[in-house]
Amino acid sequence: MKLIFKLVADKQLFQILWKTLIFIILFSINCCYDNNRIQEYDINRRIQVLIEAKAKECNNRPSYPLFFTKERSPSEVEKCEVDMILKTCPFNSYPWSCVRIF
Repeated sequence: MKLIFKLVADKQLFQILWKTLIFIILFSINCCYDNNRIQEYDINRRIQVLIEAKAKECNNRPSYPLFFTKERSPSEVEKCEVDMILKTCPFNSYPWSCVRIF
């Protein structure tokens, strides 16, 4: 009889430890996820302002629009922004760093 109670107690302890372990793993995965990404809307808003400014400066713009459909890392977006600012006239095409993440 004592053996049965011991097995039941050990099984309950095992279940508690197992659930605790799963909780810790799931919690740590969720906490460690690096969501340091810029959403498509924010990228488009930032880049479109630069496109409009460059088009006004150069009095022309590329014939095709540039819209981003995926979230990107801040470094990729910043590289595109810097290259867009440094682009010289005539403004006939977008910088490669912008087209690459398009």
